[in-house]
Amino acid sequence: MTRIVVVQSFRLLVLIAVLPFAAAYATGGAEAGAAAYDAPAIATPAAFLTMIAASLALGFFFERWRVAAPLLLAGTVASSALHLTEIAPGAVAPEVATAAFMTIGILIGERFSSIDRASLPALYRAAIGSFVIGLGVSVLFAGLAVLAVGVDIGVALVAFSPGAVESMIVLA
Repeated sequence: MTRIVVVQSFRLLVLIAVLPFAAAYATGGAEAGAAAYDAPAIATPAAFLTMIAASLALGFFFERWRVAAPLLLAGTVASSALHLTEIAPGAVAPEVATAAFMTIGILIGERFSSIDRASLPALYRAAIGSFVIGLGVSVLFAGLAVLAVGVDIGVALVAFSPGAVESMIVLA
């Protein structure tokens, strides 16, 4: 399990560190993307509490049904449904999102507490190798999406990156 944690954590770290710059470069710079983006309004406290309650309730059912990652999926499904129906519109307040990301970072970092430091060089080779292979496949399919559908290359790179879901969550 330790090997998987190191390899997957490396992949996510590289994506979060490199992907925003690569996407900005591919789309003509950060200013071009920012100009075309209108930030959503911050959710009201009532809307935010509704999202939390719906996510926890659905997570309870997902856990009973033995769905993988029940709270993660429940939060995604509940938030999507509440936003689409406009029952609970709005984005999470930046202060809350920052606290949540810090907590996630602490929990991810804590996974490394049991790793033997002497074994890290061998694990990094595996991490880099798997990342390069995944990146090659992703770039290929992102390019095909650009040619087939005409989406922006930056959007396609983010969508097809190895770890797109995690990356989009962090970059959102």
